[in-house]
Amino acid sequence: MLKQYDELVQEVLEDIFVITKSEDEKLNQVIKKYFSAGGKRVRVLLLLICSKLGDFNNNKKNIIRMASIVEIIHTASLIHDDIIDKAETRRGNITLNKEFGDEFALLVGDYLFSIVLREVSDFENELIHSYLATTLKELCIGELIQEDGLYIKIDLCQTLYSYHYIHHIENKYGYLVIRVGSGLFLDIPHSAFQNDAHREAFESALQEKINAYQVEPLSK
Repeated sequence: MLKQYDELVQEVLEDIFVITKSEDEKLNQVIKKYFSAGGKRVRVLLLLICSKLGDFNNNKKNIIRMASIVEIIHTASLIHDDIIDKAETRRGNITLNKEFGDEFALLVGDYLFSIVLREVSDFENELIHSYLATTLKELCIGELIQEDGLYIKIDLCQTLYSYHYIHHIENKYGYLVIRVGSGLFLDIPHSAFQNDAHREAFESALQEKINAYQVEPLSK
């Protein structure tokens, strides 16, 4: 089924190369190599599939451009994440920070984010601007919390930070019990945390986000 989208995904990649092109040939080569290195393109595919529910043919240019923006955001976040994690490989290839150094990799990620801001400004729908701002904010907050050590030894950290889906959290019987979505419960033993302060900080972070989205209050 997804085979039919191969050509559209390739159009997205070609569009990315066009809108990220700069006067710096080294930068152009690095970006093209990085985006051509593979990846599942899940975000691009989801956007393209959902776009078929509307008037795709008359909006194809904007849809391709939005898919490019989504993929650039994802890629820029991976580059920054590799710097923070001091990763040496990504998708079986050497990371930018390992090959060129942290400063160069950081600037490439920043450059890609600047391209996103420039391209999004061409869309008149203000909701797109709002969603972008929220997405970038959440990316940064997630990295800050991870940097503070709130996710150490917690395998479910990325899932838990999808705060939209967290409805309830309890601290009892030596576990943090978290209800996600319509009924799934996740139990995190207190032993997964470094100490009580670490657990309380994690619990507080969840509580703040729950309150922000006005879902069910934290149960004590």
